[in-house]
Amino acid sequence: MLLGWNDDLNWNTLILEAATEVKRRVTHLVGTNEGRRSFGIGAGGDTTRKIDKAAEEAIVDTLNYQCAAPL
Repeated sequence: MLLGWNDDLNWNTLILEAATEVKRRVTHLVGTNEGRRSFGIGAGGDTTRKIDKAAEEAIVDTLNYQCAAPL
């Protein structure tokens, strides 16, 4: 068991919440120069764009918020 893991977690709800948060954070960036702005090179060697970074942060933030059990 992971320290701080929430055993009552509903995976379907978590995935839906993460997807909803990604949509909220990237909708205004789709097809724009701002969304295509480079943030450097990702771990796989590809260019990280602002829209990529926003989506990744939305997922990580959702996981951090929803998966942490209250201490």
